[in-house]
Amino acid sequence: VIGCAYIIILTTPIIFFTHDYDRKNVEIQAKLTSMIFLFILSSATFFAVGGMMCFHLYLILTNQTTIELSHNTRMSTMAKSKNSTYCNPYDIGQKRNFFAVVGYGRFFWSWMCPCVYPPGDGTSFPLREKSGLTRNDQNADDDDDVIGIVLQ
Repeated sequence: VIGCAYIIILTTPIIFFTHDYDRKNVEIQAKLTSMIFLFILSSATFFAVGGMMCFHLYLILTNQTTIELSHNTRMSTMAKSKNSTYCNPYDIGQKRNFFAVVGYGRFFWSWMCPCVYPPGDGTSFPLREKSGLTRNDQNADDDDDVIGIVLQ
């Protein structure tokens, strides 16, 4: 995304501010055509990958997967129809959500290093405080675990 933005910034003045008398030269016209192609390709990649990056950053900050997003949206709609509020029980705050996904390190930027592991064992995750939910550890194989909070 950063590389695409860099290319877009560099090619914009060349494409849009090249004078008409320069465009008559065949060599300049060939370079300008390749610059336009590079600009279009970089712009498309920037918006596609940038959109996916923003969507996944939202998922990380709210501590949910794409399947949970669908479920949570459906549960929120059902709760609103009953004049209640639905809260994701795994949303523990943006900062804690971020580090729960990417892991803690010695420095803030340590999460970019692949040797940093997320906390936990990968099978149990921290719940929102005061959620009123408890884990059913005796029936770990059941798919009927509570995965939401409906507040009155």
